[in-house]
Amino acid sequence: MQEFAERYMGISVNGGKILGEVFCYQKDCLGVPRYKISQESVDAEWKRYQSALDLTKVQLLEYKKNIEEKLGENEAEVFEIQLALLEDDYLSKALYKELQTTLYNVEFCLKNVIEACMQQFKGHAMLHVRESCLDFNDVTSRILKNLLSISPVAPLKVNLQGKIIVADNLEPSDVVDLADKGIAAIVLADACLNSHAIIVARGLNIPIVAGVEAVHLKVASNDVLLVDGSEGKIFVNPSKAFSDHYLTKTENKKKLAIAKKSVLDVDFWLSYDSNLTKEFMDSNQVKGIGLLRSESIFLAKDELPKEEEQFLFYKSVVEKFAPYPVVLRVLDVGGDKIAKGSVQREPNPFLGVRGIRYCLHNSGLFKHQLRAMLRASAFGKVQILYPMITGSEDLLQANALLEECKSELKDEKIAYDDSIPIGSMIEIPSAVLLMDHLSNFCQFFSLGTNDLVQYTLAADRTNNLVAKRYGDLHPSILRMLKMVFENAQTIHTPITVCGEMASSVKGFLVGLALGFRSFCVYDKQIECLKSILYNLSKEDLAFIADKMWSFGNSQEIFRFFEKFLNKI
Repeated sequence: MQEFAERYMGISVNGGKILGEVFCYQKDCLGVPRYKISQESVDAEWKRYQSALDLTKVQLLEYKKNIEEKLGENEAEVFEIQLALLEDDYLSKALYKELQTTLYNVEFCLKNVIEACMQQFKGHAMLHVRESCLDFNDVTSRILKNLLSISPVAPLKVNLQGKIIVADNLEPSDVVDLADKGIAAIVLADACLNSHAIIVARGLNIPIVAGVEAVHLKVASNDVLLVDGSEGKIFVNPSKAFSDHYLTKTENKKKLAIAKKSVLDVDFWLSYDSNLTKEFMDSNQVKGIGLLRSESIFLAKDELPKEEEQFLFYKSVVEKFAPYPVVLRVLDVGGDKIAKGSVQREPNPFLGVRGIRYCLHNSGLFKHQLRAMLRASAFGKVQILYPMITGSEDLLQANALLEECKSELKDEKIAYDDSIPIGSMIEIPSAVLLMDHLSNFCQFFSLGTNDLVQYTLAADRTNNLVAKRYGDLHPSILRMLKMVFENAQTIHTPITVCGEMASSVKGFLVGLALGFRSFCVYDKQIECLKSILYNLSKEDLAFIADKMWSFGNSQEIFRFFEKFLNKI
């Protein structure tokens, strides 16, 4: 008997294994009427638009409150961005001009303005532009629905409890509506891993597989899917025997993980999440918070946060998790992440002023952040991490500013940890080659696998056109990682593997086989990774380490790990 009809691979976004029926989710095609109005009716049409705008604001505030209660303020900031779009007068000005010029009804005018704006976004490869496109589309379609008196949840009256949502992409409000109706998992065609919708879905602990090309054409509503969010796999219409074995095997591994102790001494760190608790860290015996992305408090605000605001945020996190250490990464904007009013447009932003370059170009802002981090170090264990380091010059300049901040705080008699550890991200090939030089100016390394893969393969993983070329199992990436580990060993500098690769099952196995023993992972993945770890022997790792160099392409390496995982 056939085990399943089809199997498709995507990108692991959020872990978990789920069996359920498909619901193909498509944004409704609104039937927008068109009719002429008189000049005297313009004001009345405009008032209708203003009423729809006010109602949309109320709805977004309700979504924001809902997410704040479930996930916390950080995740709810997604809707702050959408509320800010409502306040932007660009849309209103364009609409009023269209209304006066064409003398058509306001719904039809709004539809035309939306389409014109969306055309500007269309086909753009830059992530922040594509995310703006989704947010803009979410907000404006909601205004249009309110003008047409269409309930925002009308298309979802079908029972979605336990269903697996298949869609091209989703918007944050879609995820909230769908989650409230009890969906079990999400499969997306879009490979945009940092989209606001995915951030919300991750927070709600929904298993997600992204980047399954044209998935809506490959499955139909009422098909049965087995979704493996940890490994980025979906199985279409699997047999009961296959499903039972696949799911039971996972549970048996977890039970075995509880009963056994690993033969390997591995340190787990966690990526910061506002819902994370100290109790969870205690029960999972982790080392600390391995990465707090400080740009999260910059990206969702209209104004750059002041030193005091940053200090209070860092202090709250440090105190919450004390005595665990917290690694604070300095502002990493540019490229795909743009803080409002902070970065000018660049012809090639991924190779432009981003990460530490942005910080050094904006030394005043950088010093405010460093001062805030230093001040927070008086309330617990803090480590400071610099992103996108390409050579020792970056570290020298950053450390010089750090020393200036220390001197200022000392003069002001403000407490801080004078021996605060400094770290460098290893995420650029040049940094890999210069780790011996970098170690003279820092105390630890964090291996940023996302950017290291991107820059080594010259493939933007957020761009659907080349997403398939982005792969952390590429032979060149394995060799690059081997070089990183050997360099760190030679210079006796501790290193932690970060990024998506650290949390993925195959990436974790690669890291272990190469010799890495410290990983910064998502809290939702730690149980899965520990179950893998506790089912491994030293002989297993020696076998992987010997075998993985014999393959010439990603597909062969992937199939090797598939077979290996089926055996353990």
